[in-house]
Amino acid sequence: MHIHCYIGGRDNVDPTVARLRYVHNDGHPLSMLPILRELWNTTASQDTRRLVGLLLTHDWDYLDPAVTDATPVTTLGQYPVAGIGVTLASATEGGIVDPPRPVTLAPVHDLGALIPIWARWVYLLDPATIRVACYDGGRMVTIQSLAG
Repeated sequence: MHIHCYIGGRDNVDPTVARLRYVHNDGHPLSMLPILRELWNTTASQDTRRLVGLLLTHDWDYLDPAVTDATPVTTLGQYPVAGIGVTLASATEGGIVDPPRPVTLAPVHDLGALIPIWARWVYLLDPATIRVACYDGGRMVTIQSLAG
């Protein structure tokens, strides 16, 4: 399902800034919140700081804790990251893979200002509270525990 989102956490030095990565598929809360809980429980061993760090390493085609090193990919430059998902990549017609994009920075108080309208959902994980805040178009709509 092509519902785009951004995911990440507040900057460690400046908590008024969110550090985010793009996720191309399954960004609706009905899909993303259970995926985040499973990633937190399994891959990150219930360590929210670790989970945020893992999520910020790439932009993602999709997140799925069932991904293994052998998960097939169909797009040049993409690759599976075991226990997390499949990275997002693009390439030119000549087969040259574009360099990865840097982490997206956005003001927490106005996430809608920098997040494109087509990626309306934003998820901010908070290691201090073990919660995820879900934003719809820059407006917080729910806060849920990663612990279930």
